[in-house]
Amino acid sequence: MKWYMRDPNAALTGMASLTLEERGAYNTVLDLIYAHDGAVDENDRFLAGWCRVDIRVWKRIKERLIAQKKLYVNGPTLRNARADWVIDAARHKALQAKDAALSKGPKSGVTSNIIKGLAPASAERPLSESRIQIKNTSLQSIPPRAREGGSAEGLADQKQPAIASAELIAINRRKGWMQ
Repeated sequence: MKWYMRDPNAALTGMASLTLEERGAYNTVLDLIYAHDGAVDENDRFLAGWCRVDIRVWKRIKERLIAQKKLYVNGPTLRNARADWVIDAARHKALQAKDAALSKGPKSGVTSNIIKGLAPASAERPLSESRIQIKNTSLQSIPPRAREGGSAEGLADQKQPAIASAELIAINRRKGWMQ
């Protein structure tokens, strides 16, 4: 999970019996549990590193959090009962959204065109010269060295932005973003 809802009143009430050190470790482990979709490996060295404490201190804190029923061990992982519930609810909501999106698919216009025997419209159409209006480049916009018989590359460089902007205008008009 990239985000989870936190009730500050429930958190403060639930952590009232913990010391400052235990609260910090508990919050860090909770974030790790949510980040790892409900369970974090019970690797004392890894967890002590995340809590920035010596492994002996972490083991003491872990035992206290387990005794307070803030965390529990499930096989090779460390879990939290509320995190289990929140993650299951989030997975259920995501599956419902996916099912709703899949059931909505046949009602879309593309699918009904296919059913009617019509080919879906191509998303990309080749640009025709007649649809692109390219403004003539005036002598003032041409760099002096190209105007004075300098390199032809300078002239070519000046025409590129006009063509690119004309193509963008044509695309935007076709999509209905511009009139």
